[in-house]
Formats: sequence, C-alpha cells, structure tokens
Amino acid sequence: MTRTRKTAAETAADLRAKLEKAESAARMDEAKSNPTLAPIVSKIEEAKDNRTALSRKRSGPQSFDNRLRKHELWIAQIQAESDLNDAQTQALTEQIERLEYGLSELSSQLADGESLDSADVAVYANINAEEFPQFELIVEQSKSARINYNKKETVSFDMPENEAGA
Repeated sequence: MTRTRKTAAETAADLRAKLEKAESAARMDEAKSNPTLAPIVSKIEEAKDNRTALSRKRSGPQSFDNRLRKHELWIAQIQAESDLNDAQTQALTEQIERLEYGLSELSSQLADGESLDSADVAVYANINAEEFPQFELIVEQSKSARINYNKKETVSFDMPENEAGA
C-alpha cells in the first residue's frame, strides 16, 4: 500500500482554511461578548438549534422516509382487505341470488301441487358462497410485511449498543 502525500500547495490551502475557521470562531466569541451584537448572535444560535432539530427528522425510525414507507405498507394492507371484502360481498350476493332462485323454483313446484324431494331442497340449501384463499393470503402477507417492517432492529442514536448488544 502506497501513501499519497499532500503537495505543499494542498498543505498551505488546508492551513489557510484552518486559520480562517479559527479567525471566524474568534470573531464569533468577540461578538458573543458584545451586547450590541447579542440579538444577531442569539438568532444564529437559534437557527443552529433549529437546523439540528430538523436534521434529526431525516434519519432514524421516525424519519420522513421511514414513516412514509410504514404508511405505504399500511395502505397496501387496507387495500388488500378492501379487495377481499369486495370479493366476499360479491360472492355472497351471488349466493343469495342462487338461493332465492332455488327458493322460487321450489315454491313454484309446491304451488303447482308437486311434491318436493328433500334431496332437491338440500342441493339448494347447500349452495355456499365462494371463498377466496388467494385474497386472504394477500391480506396476511401485507399485514405481515407491515408488522415486520415495524419490528426492524433499530439502534438509538443517543446510546450506542454495548458489546453484549444491550
């Protein structure tokens, strides 16, 4: 592995930057002690505090991106539940129509004086609504994705983990 050394010009530029930063800090210290400039100094400090507070919202478990993703997963789960509900409602509507048709047919036979076979009645009575395991699976998967996203391991920004992981 070779080591790249800075040129004299790069070293001088770095030193100038450090000097400018030190001079700026010295001017700020002088300004802080000057009561005439106190309003500006307090606004600078307030702006720095606000900037720090805002920067904390850009990362971590409560970041905008993280919160948006959680809500997108929740919306996906709600949409899957809605789709399942729509399919079940339609299936039950069709079941009711088939049962009502069967009831009408059988009551017409009775009205015409025909006898009914209990097997015929049982056929109509056993018409079930369609089930939708594929939709139920999608609902469970979307719910699981949302729950598992919330369970991601996160580390507090204030306290680093120790070697034991606690």
